[in-house]
Amino acid sequence: GKEVMKIYPNPFHDFLIIECSLEQIGQTKLEIYNSNGKLIRLLEESSNQLMKVQTYHWDGKNESGIKCLPGIYLIKLTDPENNIHVKKSMFVY
Repeated sequence: GKEVMKIYPNPFHDFLIIECSLEQIGQTKLEIYNSNGKLIRLLEESSNQLMKVQTYHWDGKNESGIKCLPGIYLIKLTDPENNIHVKKSMFVY
């Protein structure tokens, strides 16, 4: 099947672009975790995703707007069918 989530550039410096291509419209959740498994940022929690293809940007900041430390981060997408898709991203200064 086609790739559900694409991330680039990787490693990233300013912005990570996250492209999600969903099979169906509905509830989606996009989260960023650090390498210890701690939730850093909730980028999207939509009960009614209107488009099958969505693009998001992560600026390397946490929920408080503070820049995260360089390192590996996990980008986790939960799609409308409750499938989980995870990609690893490297954040560099």
